[in-house]
Amino acid sequence: MDSLLLFIYLLFLGFVVGLSGAMIPGPLLVFVVSDTLRKGRWSGPLTIAGHAMIELFIIVLIFYGLYSFIQDYWGWIHLLGGLMLACMSYLLYRDSFSYPEFRLGEKTMNKKLAYGSIAGGMAFTLFNPSLPLWWATAGSALILEGIKQMGYVGIVLVVVGHWGSDLFYYSLVSSLISKGREETLRKVHQPLMIILAFFLAFLAAYFIGQGVNSTGILSPLLL
Repeated sequence: MDSLLLFIYLLFLGFVVGLSGAMIPGPLLVFVVSDTLRKGRWSGPLTIAGHAMIELFIIVLIFYGLYSFIQDYWGWIHLLGGLMLACMSYLLYRDSFSYPEFRLGEKTMNKKLAYGSIAGGMAFTLFNPSLPLWWATAGSALILEGIKQMGYVGIVLVVVGHWGSDLFYYSLVSSLISKGREETLRKVHQPLMIILAFFLAFLAAYFIGQGVNSTGILSPLLL
């Protein structure tokens, strides 16, 4: 395979695998939807900027033996992450009873609002229990394929493809939501936020259950 085809192959590989993960509903999507209702179409790209910062840190850690650590503490990662998701679910539900100031169309964010979206992308990525598991399996496999084909350049290509899929998908979601009429968004704000909060609570319960089963933390109490 010549260099150009290999270049395209690795970008495409990162993009397709990343898009398959991005399209699975999760905490980050919940945040982008709720944040877009408050701030408009730039929420998606800014959230992914924060998301990418955390993933870059994880990618670096993979080179220092993080894989074995993840395997050893898989259950605890799920348990603690599930508890954090439960807290975030409560905050979403609490905020559903107050109407935000919608910032739609061509309106721009001030720096404080922009930093909030970036920070949200970092937080909802950092405390997503499925992220370490994904990077310990599919993510690590992508990186190894990049190294095998083109060395360090291959790593850059698959990671850029992966981030490109995240940016494409969440920017599209944010843009479509922000194009709705302001009054329509005001009407659906509360029920949508409540639905998102309960969805996040469901994810939290699932991850907590996985963590409890894996760690056996309740076993002494059941004897």
